[in-house]
Amino acid sequence: MKFNLKKVIALLLTLFLGPGTGHLLYRQWRKAILFIAATLFLGISFFARALVPLGNQQNITPEMITEQIKIYIFHHPDIFTLYYIIMAAIWAYALTEIFLLNQ
Repeated sequence: MKFNLKKVIALLLTLFLGPGTGHLLYRQWRKAILFIAATLFLGISFFARALVPLGNQQNITPEMITEQIKIYIFHHPDIFTLYYIIMAAIWAYALTEIFLLNQ
């Protein structure tokens, strides 16, 4: 097996910055956009569901947001676990795809 610095950099980018960033290095724009969009969609949808009860208040502080997310996770651990599993699957698929690239 030949050492490929570009592949190592792509794997590290994906590992530390998120799914899709390593695909940008290989100029696979569609896959990169798909992975990044899926990750953003999951993250935004989780926080949007968690922060719905704060929607009517005027002065929302960062502490209120943090507390509301903790309450949501405590009362809905199954939903949080589902988001966590889906995110881990996307991340693992992106890492595996980069690892198997050009073999």
